[in-house]
Amino acid sequence: MSDLFSAGRPSTIRNERDRLKSALKFGEVATGLGLAGSSRSGWDCPACAAEYSVRETSDHQGGRCNSCGEGFDIIKLVQETETIGFEATLQRLADILDEKTNPKSGMRRLF
Repeated sequence: MSDLFSAGRPSTIRNERDRLKSALKFGEVATGLGLAGSSRSGWDCPACAAEYSVRETSDHQGGRCNSCGEGFDIIKLVQETETIGFEATLQRLADILDEKTNPKSGMRRLF
């Protein structure tokens, strides 16, 4: 992915953003970021810090805080949680996707 960003081509970056957004679900990203909570109980809100208040949307592409009303897609969730820029966010999402598709051999799957 570093080649992608060194080229700095907007259309390529946009394509990568779209690929990552379609490949990942909101809950997978929240879990990958280490946010407290789950899809059943909700996640802690990175905007207002309310516990277990962010609920995933029915299409699994975003979430909304029941406390402050802030809405998140996976891009905004990473940016708010880790306070990083757009390109670093895409790299973080690529890392989460890589972990999802190629789990470390030392990790044991429960199911």
